[in-house]
Amino acid sequence: MNAYRSLTAAARPTRSRLIGIVLPAGVVVVCATATTTVLAQDGPAPTAGVDRDPTTVATFRFRIEDSATGEPIPGRLTFMGPDAGDEADLFVNDMADPTHLAVRNNVVYTIAGEGLITVPPGRYTVYASRGIEWSLDSTDGVLDLAAGAEVEWTAQLTHEVDTSGWVSGDFHLHTLTHSGHGDANMNERIISIVGEGVEFAVATDHNHHTDYHPTMIEVGATELLTAVTGNEVSTSIGHINAFPLDPHSHPVNHRLTDANELFKLIRQQTNEFGIVPVIQLNHPRWSGIDYFAKTGLDPVGAMQWQDNYSPDFDSLEVMNENEGWGMFEAGVDGVETSANEHSVLQDWYNLLNRGYRYTAVGNSDSHTVHYDMAGYPRNFVMYGADDTTPGTIKPALVAQAVRAHQSVATTGPFLQYTVNGHLPGTDVIAGRDGIIDVQIDVQAASWVPCDRVRVIVNGDEAALFTMGDTEPRSVQRFDSTIRLSIEHDAWITVIADSMTQTLSPVVGPQGRPVYPMAVANPMWIDAEGDGEWISPWDRAAALVADATILDQVQPTNRSDAILTILAAAEAGSPLAPDLVRAGLAAADQRRIRLAAARAAESLADAALADDLGALWDQHEQLDGYLNVALLRALGACEPATAFGDRLTAWMLTDSGLESVRQFQSEIAPMMPGIPARDWMVLGYFANPVSTTILTSDYGPEGEYERWKAGKPIAPAHPYQNKINKPIQWEPLRADGAGGYLNLQQIDPNEAMYERSIAYARVWVNVPKEMSVPIAFGTDDGSQVFVNGTKIHEDTTQHGASPLDFIQIVPLNAGWNHVLFKVENGGGGYGMYFRALSNDVEYSAEAPM
Repeated sequence: MNAYRSLTAAARPTRSRLIGIVLPAGVVVVCATATTTVLAQDGPAPTAGVDRDPTTVATFRFRIEDSATGEPIPGRLTFMGPDAGDEADLFVNDMADPTHLAVRNNVVYTIAGEGLITVPPGRYTVYASRGIEWSLDSTDGVLDLAAGAEVEWTAQLTHEVDTSGWVSGDFHLHTLTHSGHGDANMNERIISIVGEGVEFAVATDHNHHTDYHPTMIEVGATELLTAVTGNEVSTSIGHINAFPLDPHSHPVNHRLTDANELFKLIRQQTNEFGIVPVIQLNHPRWSGIDYFAKTGLDPVGAMQWQDNYSPDFDSLEVMNENEGWGMFEAGVDGVETSANEHSVLQDWYNLLNRGYRYTAVGNSDSHTVHYDMAGYPRNFVMYGADDTTPGTIKPALVAQAVRAHQSVATTGPFLQYTVNGHLPGTDVIAGRDGIIDVQIDVQAASWVPCDRVRVIVNGDEAALFTMGDTEPRSVQRFDSTIRLSIEHDAWITVIADSMTQTLSPVVGPQGRPVYPMAVANPMWIDAEGDGEWISPWDRAAALVADATILDQVQPTNRSDAILTILAAAEAGSPLAPDLVRAGLAAADQRRIRLAAARAAESLADAALADDLGALWDQHEQLDGYLNVALLRALGACEPATAFGDRLTAWMLTDSGLESVRQFQSEIAPMMPGIPARDWMVLGYFANPVSTTILTSDYGPEGEYERWKAGKPIAPAHPYQNKINKPIQWEPLRADGAGGYLNLQQIDPNEAMYERSIAYARVWVNVPKEMSVPIAFGTDDGSQVFVNGTKIHEDTTQHGASPLDFIQIVPLNAGWNHVLFKVENGGGGYGMYFRALSNDVEYSAEAPM
């Protein structure tokens, strides 16, 4: 939506005007071309520190103008240069002007578009921005701000990208106030959203119904933004967004572990708009809180899942946080993927190939003012009405467009396309011989790089276009119609990006550089023109069912090959072993080899062991997940002893250990040893909200020394819990195949286990003195002690997975004392522990 005005693609930004400098001595120097501005007399907002002497800071008066009207507009100032940068802690007083400014590190958000602030002395280049539809302005060169100096600067921004008929929305946003982590309070959240030009916001604090409207009134944002209540339902099977919701209703039960039941309850929640809530999968491959892994969705072809998986969702995040986590495959694409074990983009392709229709979205998941900024990525949603203002957007129309796949997820480029004149989300009948015309339009603000457009058909790259990207950039980056011939029914989408340039300095490097990327939603092409769309999977399955010889199932492209191999294995076709062998031998075709390995695993055919072993011999040249897939297949096809030796040898190599950690959910069932089942637990103790959350010693840390000295293991006086009542060790059994110990079961009263510390104890017996690998994971932070020695400490908040940490620890012959001290910052609370050896036994009781 063009909230202020529409401009042609050729519109260019206007340069800024440096108005004047007041030197420490009080002499004002005004540029000859400047307009006269009088500094306010009531003093600046003390953003550089509330207690700083005015003579030790510089004063900076700013104004961010719409170049079309000359009026001030909301935006952001970013201070860079010799004495600044993304990590520079320039603006330490976040309460300097809480109804007008949101400040952190080197950025200042302004909802009014003008103000007066204090800045530490230094040399800076200052940038003014307002999100991805607007131009970027900067001071002319480096400003040398001396102590006591006063500087004025007017920036002019142009609304360059024509988004008429579209609304920009961020559907995944948090506050420290109601999520309990991050740093953005309610005022800062609204000011930063508006400062980035986001027009539709969904409040999605964890297991909480947050209402932005009172804060929007307080900061004057009701005409600048439409917001609705949502909820990031944070469960042990993943994080699920639901919106819009009634801010006064109770959040859905986040302890449910069956998505079928959970999604049904979400659909039943009401709202003032009278619509069924949208269900969005948040970061569904983020390890520990990954819905797809927790419910068993296969990452190779989406052809299997667990009983607690539900397909009843509307959208999934293929881009999460500023970095766009989810777009790339771990260890394959040459791009850092952080905690994502697999590409969500590829999951989306797999589901589309299976015939499911889901909308790809991108959201900032912002918890903070500065790091992971709001609006990167965001979604442009097809809205239709050109006269709508940001404060009058109808949530029902946004939800309708999301469900209709009429949106584009982006960190920068604005991407539109049609097929034979039809918009995304529709079914299109191809012309004669499957001919389709794909018209692609890409715009980007002049500061946003974009040098590549890719057309995707059934997950394969069907066309690639590269564009020059040198400054000064035009807003119109690509406008062309291409003709494709589609042989069989298919789905199609378009991606525009740049993997050679980044969004710095507006969005600086975080977990990795932030690249401009845009993903459009699909259309479904009826190539045969018979009015019936057949999914690629169903076509492959029918082809395999009718084939009697291998020549009858020769695929013509990568996606056909993958689906044919998987469909043959699922059907138990006699052709499946030969298709697997051909797939394993497909050099430089990683995904085909993955499909062949997964098919071999399901066939469990000993005759395939040699073929798998031959590819495994090249494992040092293969990526981590292909090795995992081969190991899974070998585990099904070769004798247990040979497989165990192969797995153990690999696990102890550097690359093997890295893969174990990266793909732990799939490797854990193959690992030696078994999880500890029976424990003694003690809790709950107080969890101080500070950086010293694990430093309080409540007593169990000294039990091993008492036992070793032959004294009673329990202290002379009973332990006291967080409300000063006596508690004692009690037994608790881990559940599930992975051995998850649910520490919430010590006391089901949420008021007790929230913000608390609990201990868990187990004894480990080995036949001789030896070093043993142990694997564990906790939710949240923990300390781990083995025979009284602290071997691990982690104070961060996260979910638990069985192989989060792997360490080799020395154990004494006989019984060894293992103690976990686990803190809960909120939400889930539990742990895993497993000695990776078959020579180990466990006991919850202290040995005599």
